[in-house]
Amino acid sequence: MSEFVSGVDPASFPEPFAGLYRSHLQHLQLKGLRPKTVEAYARAMRRIGEHFGYEVTALSPAQLTDYFTAMKASHSWSGVKLDLSPRRAAPSGLGSPRGTVEAAASA
Repeated sequence: MSEFVSGVDPASFPEPFAGLYRSHLQHLQLKGLRPKTVEAYARAMRRIGEHFGYEVTALSPAQLTDYFTAMKASHSWSGVKLDLSPRRAAPSGLGSPRGTVEAAASA
């Protein structure tokens, strides 16, 4: 297993995403989540980062709704729900979690 909680070194990403990702991992660990849950939530954040070119600090609810709606069309609902889960508890930096989750779920 990697020395990094998610298996991926946060420094491998550009700033400010790397700092947000590191903070997200710390937040998940402090919540006492199991390692596999932390890995899944970290993977979800990496996917969002990759999709938006790691420019995630100013994402609008509409952008996130479009992203999760597209995910719902190409992935199982359980996978999309897993990607939405860390958004509900995210510290900050990834747009507004409330409303986006509900909008994507009803799309």
